[in-house]
Amino acid sequence: MPLKIVVMRAVLFLLFAGAGLWMTRLAVLAMKRRLDWKRDGVSIEGEVVGFEERASTDTSDQRPRFAPIVAFRVAGGDARRFTSATAVRPNPWVLGQKVPVRYMGTDPNDVDLEEVTRGLLPILALMTLAIVFLGVSLLPIFMPAPTPR
Repeated sequence: MPLKIVVMRAVLFLLFAGAGLWMTRLAVLAMKRRLDWKRDGVSIEGEVVGFEERASTDTSDQRPRFAPIVAFRVAGGDARRFTSATAVRPNPWVLGQKVPVRYMGTDPNDVDLEEVTRGLLPILALMTLAIVFLGVSLLPIFMPAPTPR
């Protein structure tokens, strides 16, 4: 097999394997974060007190998305507020609505809606990407050499 083809296959292998390993690392960190939320998180009830408008990431769609601003009390009685990392359209929340909130027992500033802290979608997406990238990285190894013309 010519050296040029061997080098191209090695580069493709390294690029896709590197991306696959990076996605695997991110998936493991996301799983660890979710386990931390389950183990150390304190679940309480909060109340939607406002909304923050966020611009859409789609440049052809100028309609805003809405993230709830939620007030809650930590176990010690301190009142706190946070804006959720989740912003959606149409707005499913209403002012005064009670929503489940989870904050880290060690850091009450680390807080979000319960549905965000329990989410599996980021982990599944990262795992899927890792499998695809790692699978593609193996193609240069197992594909037969091109036949000369």
